[in-house]
Amino acid sequence: MSHSQPAKANQDATAVKVHPNKLSAVEQQRHELERLLQKADKPVAIPEIRHKALKPPPEIVKNVSGSSAGAGSAEFHIYRNHRRYELSRLELLDQEAAQEREMEEFQRKRQQTQEALEAETAKRRAKRQKRKQNLKKRPVAATPPEQSSKE
Repeated sequence: MSHSQPAKANQDATAVKVHPNKLSAVEQQRHELERLLQKADKPVAIPEIRHKALKPPPEIVKNVSGSSAGAGSAEFHIYRNHRRYELSRLELLDQEAAQEREMEEFQRKRQQTQEALEAETAKRRAKRQKRKQNLKKRPVAATPPEQSSKE
């Protein structure tokens, strides 16, 4: 038994440290957890979710060529950047509208479910109350007279 302990110590001493980026996914996760658990008393900062800010479209478009001027070599690139910006802005508007529709649909379904549950609860409550009233109206059965021991 004492022979196995030095062998185990040799294994620990010969273990090669591998760079964290060259670990498998499971090993990376274990490494991160161990690192976090070393600082268990330190509070963890959870970043807030950032939402994309929607800038208003430009009021004045710069670098517009005049009516008599021909298109310069940079005009296409300027046009392409304006177009890309406008398309991303429209896509963001569409995403916000879709998210709002989904939220409204969720709230509507939630309200319907809540109303259905309340109706079912009210129905069961009424049934319990009715049963309770019927029990009160029913005459209490007299306890049978005890048999005398004279027989």
